[in-house]
Amino acid sequence: MNRLNDDDRLFHQALGIARKVLPFIGERRIPPTPENYMLWYEYFQGHSPQITARLDQLLADQTPFTFELTRGLFDEFFGQPDAIQQASQLNRVADLIRTMALRIVKESIKSIESSSAYSASLAKFAAEIEQAQNVEDISRVLAAILDESQRVREANQAYQKAIRRQTQDVDTALGRLKSLELEATTDALTGLSNRRAFDREIEREFSRAKRYGNQFGLIFGDLDEFKRINDAYGHQIGDTTLKEVARLIRHIVREMDFTARYGGEELVIIVPGTSLDGARRLAERLRLAIAGTDFAVNGEDFYSLTISLGVAVVSPEDTSPADVIRRADQALYLSKRRGKNRICTEADLASDQYETPVYIGIQKKAAEE
Repeated sequence: MNRLNDDDRLFHQALGIARKVLPFIGERRIPPTPENYMLWYEYFQGHSPQITARLDQLLADQTPFTFELTRGLFDEFFGQPDAIQQASQLNRVADLIRTMALRIVKESIKSIESSSAYSASLAKFAAEIEQAQNVEDISRVLAAILDESQRVREANQAYQKAIRRQTQDVDTALGRLKSLELEATTDALTGLSNRRAFDREIEREFSRAKRYGNQFGLIFGDLDEFKRINDAYGHQIGDTTLKEVARLIRHIVREMDFTARYGGEELVIIVPGTSLDGARRLAERLRLAIAGTDFAVNGEDFYSLTISLGVAVVSPEDTSPADVIRRADQALYLSKRRGKNRICTEADLASDQYETPVYIGIQKKAAEE
């Protein structure tokens, strides 16, 4: 009865959300694709602070929800087009592991039951020996004991063999699950973690901060004028540039820091156990490393690249990861508005007192220069 009640409740909950989603996207002329329905369903469900914050900002800015924008939003929050297929594979492997684990438990129970039955048989044989009237009776009981011991030994060997085989199968499946999880949380182009992995990690880091009072910094970075690279040299060079930027970042961040490709040319770093100033210094090292690198096109032509960054730290007043994400994101866009190739922190959001460095921009330079 409880199961039926739960199903009924979930049905009406989903129906209630659907009744909000469909008129909403219809009024705003948002293409009614399955991807858009999934995106706005998550928005009205309210389980993802990142989706809520991003869409609220777009709604406040009265941004038109074009097909290109909504397609990009889906890829940003739910990964690449095969994300649903990856999730399905993960679920299938997890179910397989669960089934095999249950088999191991059942085989173990059989082994225990067999041992218990053997103990009962031995007690019965002992009583028969005490009551034996002659040597023939004792010999008969001893023969029965040997037969029962052999039967139990063979049964236990079979149980142990089955358990070993199934344990090996579980180990293989666990390896496959780990590989699938890595694939589902890794950006295929840069090798950094992807947006899905970041969403999960920021939730964990925020929970630790709330539970233990730990502090962590958050750095958002966006490569300046990146579209100019794709336009001037093609998307293949753009992809190569993103790979090189990812390599530079991996050389600078600590092993304990978490770096992800947030979407497009936007990157994000979670910096555990650091202050606002500590996160800002790390951001400055990244900015200088990227600005000081000559990116090659074909061994003859080179171009320079800069990055704008926004920095924030978790606060005791934050109620969800969306709060610190919003401040870091606002600081990033403040860097953009102030001329790019710079760092702004959440402290700059309330003040205009900020030193403006010279904007380097993207320039094409000949190798002979």
